[in-house]
Amino acid sequence: MKLSECNDIQLKSFERRWAIREKKGHDYATDADVLSNFKRMSGYASDFGIDVATPHGIALFYALLKIDRLCNLMFRNKTKPENESIIDTVDDLKNYIDLMEECMIEQGIVETL
Repeated sequence: MKLSECNDIQLKSFERRWAIREKKGHDYATDADVLSNFKRMSGYASDFGIDVATPHGIALFYALLKIDRLCNLMFRNKTKPENESIIDTVDDLKNYIDLMEECMIEQGIVETL
């Protein structure tokens, strides 16, 4: 393969990835700081003492990520999501809570009724 072919492949890859990043960045971050969601999430994990080395901790972290996305869309003057719909985010949030519960049951942290 020639270097020019590699260059074309990588440029197209970058364009696809950048388009995704712009859509997700709109939904998750603020206009003033494209890294704001990472900063908020690290604060949440620390403040709540979430152990991301556990399956239930990861599920809870993902649930918080969905809550953070909803807050960003609803309370930071975003007109509409660019990546996934709000109802998809609500459904994902519910799924992550279910998955967290299942992880906790499997690990013996909580019991089923």
